[in-house]
Order: sequence, then structure tokens, then C-alpha cells
Amino acid sequence: MSRIEHWEAVRQQIDAWLEDLYRRAMEVVERHWALVRDAERNLPWEQRSCLQLRCAKRGNAILLEWTQIKWIGSKAKGNRRMVRIGIRKTEEYGYSLKNLLALSKDWERPLVEETETRLTELRREARHINKALRLLKIASGTTGVRNDGKDEEE
Repeated sequence: MSRIEHWEAVRQQIDAWLEDLYRRAMEVVERHWALVRDAERNLPWEQRSCLQLRCAKRGNAILLEWTQIKWIGSKAKGNRRMVRIGIRKTEEYGYSLKNLLALSKDWERPLVEETETRLTELRREARHINKALRLLKIASGTTGVRNDGKDEEE
């Protein structure tokens, strides 16, 4: 088996791993949203969550991001609209729980903490998979760079 054939076989396995990781991340996000929607059903407007969570996949990257929701404008004048404000990641694999909990309503703090803890582990796993993918690509020679760092044409 050639290097390229080995690369293709490994690549298929890594792609399957990333798809499984994305599926698990979506399950965490969907569970979070189901619990938030259920809790907010009987809450007054002021007590509803001002955090949004999203999961997306771009190429080999899995994005697990929190945003803050702010409402601007006047409801009476009919110009009220929602604005999403990005929350800065401060930890190596995710968000500071202190920052997220400060933006959370009292009722949702345990849920936000549990969700972010699970997402941090998934982000860590995704980062290591992507790092391995880059190293395997270099080792296979599919990047146009030889193992000694010189270009293939030299």
C-alpha cells in the first residue's frame, strides 16, 4: 500500500470521527435548547435567557459558540430588534464559566455550566483531531512538502 493509499484510508476514518463528533455536539446543543424552551414556556419576558448557542461545521472545523442577545429599540414604537453580541473565548478550549454565568439568568446557570463543560471536552477533542489531520497530511506527502521540509520539486 502506498503512502497516498494509507492517507486515504486514515482520512476516511478521521472524517467518520469528525462526523460522529459533530453529531454528539449537535445532541448537546439540541438538548440545551429543548431544556431552555421548556423552562421559558411560563416565564415572563424579562426572565428569558439572553444567551444563544450554536453548532456549525465548516470543513474540518466544528464551531460551538455562545452569543449574548440584547434587545434594542422601543417595543411601543415598533422598532425593537434583537442583536447578537459575540462572547469572547477566554479559555483554551472554550468560554470562561464565570463570564457565561454572569450573563445567565438564575434558573439557567446549572444548565449553562453543564452544557459548556460538555462542549469544552468536544472542542478539545476536535482540536486534537484537526492537529492529527494536519500532521498526517504532512507525513503522507500530500501537502507538497517533503518530510525534510523542502519542496517536492527540488
